Amino acid sequence: MPLSDWVRRLFRSKPSRGQEAARRPDDFVQLRVRRMEERRVFAVSAVTAGTSSPVNEGSLFSLSGASYQDNAAGLNKNHTITVDWGDGTQSSTSNGTLATSEPTAANTNTTIVGSHVYANNQVGHYNVRITVVGADASTLTSAAMQVVVNNVAPTANAHGPYTTGANAMVTLTGTATDVGINDTLTYSWDLDDNGTFETLGPSPIFDGSPSPTSPDRKERLRVRSRSRSAIRKLRRAR
Repeated sequence: MPLSDWVRRLFRSKPSRGQEAARRPDDFVQLRVRRMEERRVFAVSAVTAGTSSPVNEGSLFSLSGASYQDNAAGLNKNHTITVDWGDGTQSSTSNGTLATSEPTAANTNTTIVGSHVYANNQVGHYNVRITVVGADASTLTSAAMQVVVNNVAPTANAHGPYTTGANAMVTLTGTATDVGINDTLTYSWDLDDNGTFETLGPSPIFDGSPSPTSPDRKERLRVRSRSRSAIRKLRRAR
């Protein structure tokens, strides 16, 4: 029964002195309790971010053990859940990029399901924050965790085979692919087989003449992405 109807029923007519004296004292107690219940704010009582394991850049990271609780399941519906992945992107139940369900009992864990691909690694870690807003939009609870994203070595390609002759010069072409879309790649070549990659750039000019001191030397291309690198031998046809 709505509070207004309950009050009208309680005070339908002005009581006589006898009626006033006969009124049960717990009538006023019940009215006070009813008012307190209608003023009660049903809130999100807890949010757990879960645990994380290191993931490679370009690979899928998934939430594990993330959940939330509500102190009045069944009464507080339509929670809004947002995950800030720490790299400038967010997922939310409001845009359909997160999956969850409404709690079925008060103060029981309700799983939050979400995943994200980190396009690049960074020094240290990403700070991930999960925020849950109650149905009345006045209660907000959040939890955070750290995610370490590993750098992945690029894939180098020295191309070839290259055909050269005595005293002939040839332009080499080195390319690479990297899952880290913002990684800066550096190219260097070991063209005299001494183990030092001293020739820089993706396309150096190379003297393909056989070396009198090292006729079977091997030329190599190295492509570096931050702390990771890939080396590819050059193929020649003379």
